[in-house]
Amino acid sequence: MRLIHTTVLLLGIVAFGAGCTNRNQRVTVPSAPVQRNPVSSAPAAPVAQLKVPIPDDLALSQTVANAVQTLANAPAFGGEAVGYSGAPNAEVASLRSILADSNAAAALQLVIEHGTLPAQLMAVSGLYYIDPDGHGDRVQRYSAMTDTVPMVTGGCMSGTRPVAVAKLVRAPGAIRLKGPTESFQQWAGRYANGPITLDIAGGGYPSTLTGR
Repeated sequence: MRLIHTTVLLLGIVAFGAGCTNRNQRVTVPSAPVQRNPVSSAPAAPVAQLKVPIPDDLALSQTVANAVQTLANAPAFGGEAVGYSGAPNAEVASLRSILADSNAAAALQLVIEHGTLPAQLMAVSGLYYIDPDGHGDRVQRYSAMTDTVPMVTGGCMSGTRPVAVAKLVRAPGAIRLKGPTESFQQWAGRYANGPITLDIAGGGYPSTLTGR
């Protein structure tokens, strides 16, 4: 009886974990075994952090200045709903904090000039709402790139997967919001059922990243 009880409990835990995934993502299980080195006790080398120079005359609050540094060091694009709580990661939270500031456009420009490539793309997404013209110009530049960036998969078993920058910026068949004033929910109300594809140019990722 004890064996049966334990088996049922384990199956329940597996079923709970399998059901807790992002609605737009699929969980992938790595096929290669994890490489381990139990002998070595040397600590991992720290990852060098970018330091964005923030002009004094920009007059950002310390909170927003910290948000600029966090966003600029984003290791991957996205992260609006990760973990069991479905909460945004630190980089997405920082983007939202910057957008609430009166100097958001200038702060995002600093990220575009000094941040990692994933950070730049998230900053461009933010420009969709506060500087549409600047957003359009940046979309043209990044859509010509041949690079790939890590993208957060989200869900309880959050991870990353490589995505082509050009496809992230402008994807075939992606949704097209009418503009910054239309929310994702409003777009969904006029949309026929079918697969949903997001990109930066059409407002899909700007909407989900900013929670609008």
